[in-house]
Amino acid sequence: MAYITDTTHSFTSNVASAMNTVTTSFAALFSNISSASSRGQFLQELQAMDDTTLMATHGISRGDIVGYVFRDKLVP
Repeated sequence: MAYITDTTHSFTSNVASAMNTVTTSFAALFSNISSASSRGQFLQELQAMDDTTLMATHGISRGDIVGYVFRDKLVP
């Protein structure tokens, strides 16, 4: 027995799919920009602290600041 499957897509479904892809891409872009901005601000705040404050409040040395700020993005 043979089965026939109609795999043609309508123009509107193709446009809707393309718009969904574009929207998702822009959302990811703005999310990354926002995240980078907040990380940059946090990085500057940590760099402005003196060494004793860094060690007391965050338990890190000056050389560990970047790794601390991006710890969720770095591979262990």
